[in-house]
Amino acid sequence: SVAARVTIDDQLAAVEETIRLDVMHLPLEFVELTVPEAAIASGTFEIRQGPELLDPVELNRVADADAGESPRIFLRALLPVPLVGEGEVVVRYTLPIPDLPREATVAFDLPLALPVAAGPGRETVVLADAGGLTVGVRGDAWRRDVTSRGGGIRSWSAPKPQPFLPLSLTERVREAVSGTVVE
Repeated sequence: SVAARVTIDDQLAAVEETIRLDVMHLPLEFVELTVPEAAIASGTFEIRQGPELLDPVELNRVADADAGESPRIFLRALLPVPLVGEGEVVVRYTLPIPDLPREATVAFDLPLALPVAAGPGRETVVLADAGGLTVGVRGDAWRRDVTSRGGGIRSWSAPKPQPFLPLSLTERVREAVSGTVVE
C-alpha cells in the first residue's frame, strides 16, 4: 500500500510517501519505483529504508502519452537490509506550485511516486491545510474518506494506483475588517 502526506503552502508542495511492502518468499534486495521527473529535478528527492538513505539508479524514462502524463523515471534502489515479511520505504520530495492569480482557481496535478512490483493494493493521501490556500481534489479517481481527523487534515483514497493527485488551488481571500468608530 502507499500512504502519502502532502502539505501545500503558497510556494511548495511537500510530499512524503510511505510504501508498505509485504514480501512472502524470497528476500527483496531492491525496490523499483516510477518517479515523477520533476521530483528528481527538484533536488529534494530521497528514498529511505528506516534511517538509511538509499542511492537509486535510473533505469529509463517513461511517459504515458495517452494520459498526457508528465515524464516519469524508472528507478531501482538497493536495500541495505534485504526485506522478508513486512517493511517499508519512505519517499520524500518537494515541488513548486504554479503561480496563483488573485480570485482564481488553478488546476495542479501533483505527481506521485509509485512502486513497480505488483503495484499498490490501496493508495491514500492525507492533505494538511496550509495557511493562505484552499486545496481541493478534482475528479472521481480519488474518493474522500468520511472519517474526520480534525485540525484541517483531510484524506482521500484510490482503489488502484494513481500517478498523480489532481488538485485545485485557490488563494484564500482575506476578509476586510470593518467597524464603526463611535466618538
